[in-house]
Amino acid sequence: MASGGISWWHSIGRRLIFYIFLFSSLVTLFSTGFQLYFEYRRDLQGIAASLHQIERSYLNSLSEGLWSFNERMLQVQLLGILDLPEMRYLEIRRLEGPPLVAGEPAVGRVIEQEFPLTYRHRNQEIVLGTLLVVAGLDQVYARLRDRVLVILATQAVKTFFVSSFIFILFYFMVGRHLTVLADYARSLNLARLGRPLSLPGRPPGAARRDELAMVVRALNEMGQALQREVAERERIGEQLRRAQKMEAVGTLAGGIAHDFNNLLTPIIGYCELAQISMSRAELEKWHVDEVLQAALMARELVGRILTFSRIGINDRRRLALQPIIKEELERLQRSGQAAKLEVKLDLDPECGPIEADPEQVRQLLINLCTNAVQAMEADGGILQVRLARASLESAPAGATEPLAPGDYALLTVSDNGPGMDAATRERVFEPYFSTREKGRGTGLGLGLALVHGIVKDQGGLVVVQSEPGQGSCFLVYLPLARPLVTA
Repeated sequence: MASGGISWWHSIGRRLIFYIFLFSSLVTLFSTGFQLYFEYRRDLQGIAASLHQIERSYLNSLSEGLWSFNERMLQVQLLGILDLPEMRYLEIRRLEGPPLVAGEPAVGRVIEQEFPLTYRHRNQEIVLGTLLVVAGLDQVYARLRDRVLVILATQAVKTFFVSSFIFILFYFMVGRHLTVLADYARSLNLARLGRPLSLPGRPPGAARRDELAMVVRALNEMGQALQREVAERERIGEQLRRAQKMEAVGTLAGGIAHDFNNLLTPIIGYCELAQISMSRAELEKWHVDEVLQAALMARELVGRILTFSRIGINDRRRLALQPIIKEELERLQRSGQAAKLEVKLDLDPECGPIEADPEQVRQLLINLCTNAVQAMEADGGILQVRLARASLESAPAGATEPLAPGDYALLTVSDNGPGMDAATRERVFEPYFSTREKGRGTGLGLGLALVHGIVKDQGGLVVVQSEPGQGSCFLVYLPLARPLVTA
């Protein structure tokens, strides 16, 4: 009986002998196969050399014998070919007359090849017939078979004695401890991950030195890792659900935006025609300018929706962020949206360029600034935009998604508005989610969802820092472009 009440027949020791024997046999078969393969290739190369010799040395003389009807000469040539290694059967198939043969038809596996027999007469090449050459492989296979029997018999004896010796060593050094490991593995569950494993009856100090000690440490570390993995899987599952939701929304939004854009085209077109054909009094009576302005604003909104749905399909180029940021902030101030706000700008001129679609970068900046402006529209405040270079070895603090190490352009947009609680921060990048009162804004809620999609498409990361009553800060990490190589 083996330890733990398991019979020898059902123990791992018996299977170990079997597997060692099986593995050794497989190694023997593979090594034997390689040897036989190269011997077989050598024999085939010999046959190929004979066929090449026939083509080089015999075809011309056979063609001359056919042309002169010298059958005695042909028979002598055929007998000479039969003396070559593994040649079994030859047949000259003439265009006229019966074939000439030599040798006996080979049985079993053969190699056949036909050579054309031609003769040049008065600068014309005349086809006289063909030479069929049959090489037999029976002797080749017979030699290989004898070789296999000798190798297998020798290796079988060696394998048996080596397997038995290894089994004895394995049982006394490892086998009796495997039952303990198996029992521990069977009893392992989430409720008992903190229970450490130890192997009783081991020599002093062995628990710190050998491979079994490594297994014990690995199992104990696995228990700790599993505890961390449970929490990580829940977090990843939530990220996956968000990504799937955003993908579905993007597809739906793209389809709706295309249809809506088709409806806007005739409205804008007819309004422009009306501006050309109607008098100023008629334009004011029918409010054509207001209709056109509303339609143009709707078209701009459609463009934002299409940008959201086309993330991943863009025109990336090497561009500097500093001029784009200045231009968009000046446009924001001219529009009057930031009339109650103080705008502070801090751009590092040493921050390098990125590779991105300029329109997507503008959309990213517009939505971040618009979000900050809306957060402070009631009481005013300070809108601060910073740009700096950041070198990261790992994901920054507060990140909920991984980020590869490297150099990034760090764009920071902050406000001193009402801030967000934890529940709001969790959902801030979801499409359609909004903290604004019902009836205000577009109702689509694509702003920050668009920001998240653009940054993710760039291989970057968005980190939100906000607490109730302390304002909000969005940190956007965008990978810097690789330096240009100069000759």
